[in-house]
Amino acid sequence: MPGLSEEDWTEEQRERARRNREKALALQAQKRKEREDAAAASAESKRAKTTNGKASTTTSNNIHNNDNDDNNNNNRNKNRSETKQKEEKQQQQQQPATAEDDDLPLEDFEIGASEFVTQTEAQKVYLLPMGTLRVCRYVEKENPRNQQFQPMKLYHRAEIRRRARDRWGGIPGLQRERTRRQDEQFERDLRKTKNIFGPK
Repeated sequence: MPGLSEEDWTEEQRERARRNREKALALQAQKRKEREDAAAASAESKRAKTTNGKASTTTSNNIHNNDNDDNNNNNRNKNRSETKQKEEKQQQQQQPATAEDDDLPLEDFEIGASEFVTQTEAQKVYLLPMGTLRVCRYVEKENPRNQQFQPMKLYHRAEIRRRARDRWGGIPGLQRERTRRQDEQFERDLRKTKNIFGPK
């Protein structure tokens, strides 16, 4: 059975899709603003360093410039507030899962599993799209393959479990969708290899 087109969605599904779209767009706008703020702070910091270099030259000539001191204080305060905001954001992302998330029954493979889930596992096992993962809490860890790579995002399993079950209608719905996808993959693979040993 092919997936439903957007025209075949129920009102609840349309509303959920609309809310998810809004969340994803808000998150993108927030990240864009953070990048712009960081770039502006970096540029301001470079300007302040340049100004400090000029100020130290004039200081050697026994001239004191109060404007440079004010700029330095403003930059320090701005950097402190940005650092504080980043720390608060990381603490929010690292908050433990809610009791509601922990009360959900577990599937067999989840018993004794880690508290965290990789992005790949969240997409392949819990069948969640990237749009949903963008609004989930995560913890960044150093990439084990190479320290030069971007840090890994590890999502809280309890939250991923809850979102997957909400999306697919509980454990039975999630298992049906997993089976359907596996069957489709098997059929695709079978078609690709059908005539592998046949005549050319």
